[in-house]
Amino acid sequence: MPRPKRGRGGRVTPKGTRPGDSLIQSPVEEPPLAELVLQGAAAAADCADLDSAEAWASSTQIFFRPLGFNNFPVLHPSRMLDAAEVCDDRAAAAMVAAAMGIYGPPGCRPRASGLLERLAEEGAPLPGCARGLGDVKPCRATLLTDSWDDERAVWIDYERPDGELRGVGVGVGANAAQGAFASHFAYGPGLEAVVRPFADQPHTVLREISLADARAMVETALELRAMTDIDYEDEGNRSDDEMRALVEQRIALLPGGGDVRQPQRLTDEEIDGLCAEFLALTDERLPESAAAVAGTICHFASAWADGDPLCWSPRRVKLLLSVWIPTKSVPNDRWHDTVESVVPCWLRFAAERRGLAEDLLELNLHAARDACGDMRANAADPTKRSRTTNIVTEMHADGIDLGDDAAVQEWIERYNARPRHERY
Repeated sequence: MPRPKRGRGGRVTPKGTRPGDSLIQSPVEEPPLAELVLQGAAAAADCADLDSAEAWASSTQIFFRPLGFNNFPVLHPSRMLDAAEVCDDRAAAAMVAAAMGIYGPPGCRPRASGLLERLAEEGAPLPGCARGLGDVKPCRATLLTDSWDDERAVWIDYERPDGELRGVGVGVGANAAQGAFASHFAYGPGLEAVVRPFADQPHTVLREISLADARAMVETALELRAMTDIDYEDEGNRSDDEMRALVEQRIALLPGGGDVRQPQRLTDEEIDGLCAEFLALTDERLPESAAAVAGTICHFASAWADGDPLCWSPRRVKLLLSVWIPTKSVPNDRWHDTVESVVPCWLRFAAERRGLAEDLLELNLHAARDACGDMRANAADPTKRSRTTNIVTEMHADGIDLGDDAAVQEWIERYNARPRHERY
């Protein structure tokens, strides 16, 4: 499916004052962090591009929320507003007040808005973009997906007072690379300009959805993101976090009461029933360990996908075979042979249950044939396996019976006694 390109935004802060740069480069506030923010605000005040000002205003809010495993914000909002109130550069102070009044933590917005009004009453030189931050109204929403309904993103168009359309995009799919949360935040032109480069690509599907449904889908994905461990050193995640305040502000403008439109995760009983149905239809053609493969397929769908073991695309098939199987299972030729024979049968079973077109099923089967070689090669590579899988693999190689608790414990004690560089 087409992934909306991130808005260019444009750097409006001096080098070293971008929020992510400050957090990574130096934990010492030299000069104090509030002064660095005001320096960036001064540059933003001189910028005539409202998009760049929006990007700066949103990214600055990263300072006012906990990041990663920190329990406290990098900079308390009240300290930032204290610094703005006494700042000699009144235009910079106005930019900080405008940004925090629209995008800041809810508790600080009234004070920030009040500061902006006082500055205006005092005759301070308000930057032209200060009043334009966040001043949009929602127009329409679209779900961007593919023919398999696998990868998904929501794009929402908003109109500025001058009639210009600006859009916000949020990936709402679930996979191992992105995680089960909102991702790939984008800010840019209206939908028509965004999808134009993908117009001739096959398997791109656009569906008009209500603004309420768009809000429900994105808010649910944002909640999942908040509950997921994220690598904040990853450039994509850092960029998303800097866009988050703008995304949340835009989503809050949408009406409530929509449908999340996400597949419902199956219960254990439903998964057992689905596997039993599959085995009953194909039992005579499959090896005895087919039930274990069916269970693995359903586990993958729950852990690394959207929870629907009947939804398959070439991307998802390759992820199962090239990554999940090698990562999660001890390398074994008989097991791989079983996987290679069972997965195509499951894909046909799933396609029939979902009513998937024959040409889309054929692409899934082709992806499975291509990925089986990667499955075997990656399973033989310890760097492609999880730590637990590597340990269990080594136990097997040492002849340890995993059912013998005493033998397992003795092996683990010997393993833990190794030098650190000899452990996984």
